[in-house]
Amino acid sequence: MKCFNCGTELIPGNFFCEKCGTELNNNSAYSEASLIGNKNVIAGDVIGTKSETNISGNATIINDADETKKISKCHICGKYVRLLENYNCPYCNKFTCKDCFNIEKNNCKECISIINSSGLLPSFAKVQLSNATDLFYDEGNVQEAYKIICQLYELYPETQEILDLYFPVLKEVSGNEKTLYEINKFSADTLPANLVKLEILLEEQKPYEAEILLNHINKKWNKFNIVNIYNVLFYAAMYKNTKHPDFLKKAKELIKTFKGNSKLERTWDWKLSDLLEFFDGKPFSYADWNGCFEFDIYYSFMNKPILGLGPKIDS
Repeated sequence: MKCFNCGTELIPGNFFCEKCGTELNNNSAYSEASLIGNKNVIAGDVIGTKSETNISGNATIINDADETKKISKCHICGKYVRLLENYNCPYCNKFTCKDCFNIEKNNCKECISIINSSGLLPSFAKVQLSNATDLFYDEGNVQEAYKIICQLYELYPETQEILDLYFPVLKEVSGNEKTLYEINKFSADTLPANLVKLEILLEEQKPYEAEILLNHINKKWNKFNIVNIYNVLFYAAMYKNTKHPDFLKKAKELIKTFKGNSKLERTWDWKLSDLLEFFDGKPFSYADWNGCFEFDIYYSFMNKPILGLGPKIDS
């Protein structure tokens, strides 16, 4: 007789397979497999079937095997294990043993590798990310957004969508110094990390370092729409610090060519346009909930100061 898990010839009387350690005696799945034969197991069939046999009259004998007897093959390691004690990956919809499944990420190891390399997020993570984004930019609930985004960052540290929110929230919660430390610690040469780093350099009035970083951003990520916004922000900051009219002129030229595609980009567009009008002598406008909803922009972020200037929502 052979072990149903690895196929090794068994020694009579042993309680466990000497090769793979599978329990043999009093193992309902093993007993059922022995009766059916290895052919069904190798073919991927599960143990624990239901059959009906008609006898004389209207009587029917129903042979209903216990669900706990069913086994199947893990699509990653190839091990045969009980169905009820393992998982079906929601991303690829394939049976996975508990050793090849990450409970926290709710995916098999193979899918996690694909997700990390492709930058794609599973549906549950997208929902959490959307909630954290609304909490941060719309409601101004920074602490709750921080809790959610930190959990997602631990699970998907290389995913662009996660980083887009992680670094801005980290900056708000931990301050400039710690945020720069985290960015430098992981050598995070990503667009989200560099955009937040640029904001910090502008706030701390380090124009030379900011210009070098902006040139790097423009060279590496010039196709991204949000990069144009940070070019406007740079020239607006330079005008604020120097009052040189050429900087304001350049900022106005760039903002005219920008068209926000996402809700965040539209909010940046309104926010910077408002700042440039302030430089021309107009007061800052205050965006209420209804106005933000109508134009599909973020309420809290729209009313947050920029470069130390602008309206501030009362807490």
